[in-house]
Amino acid sequence: MAGCVLRIDGINKFPSSWIDHADDSNEVVLTVSDEDENFQKQISEAIEFLSEDECNLSELITVNEHLDLCLDFGVWLNIAPAQSYSFPIELVSLAAKYGVSLEVTIYAA
Repeated sequence: MAGCVLRIDGINKFPSSWIDHADDSNEVVLTVSDEDENFQKQISEAIEFLSEDECNLSELITVNEHLDLCLDFGVWLNIAPAQSYSFPIELVSLAAKYGVSLEVTIYAA
């Protein structure tokens, strides 16, 4: 499953704006990007998501003390001597603002 998701673990209380995602679990996975072939497009959509979803993330963080938030970028393994991915400062800054870690998961093609 390539694409980008926001994994949120440790949710004890859902903010009112997140009621659509509420269930008995303390983990939520939100799709940020369905793009599975273009890493840069995933980056752009993640920046857009974090920028537009600012009030919801702030509210979620406010009502929960111990959260583990992670943006997980899924990419396909390329047969090449080297494969690397970097994150632009804009994404790193937005992620840091909310305590969101960044991760790349590489899937075998």
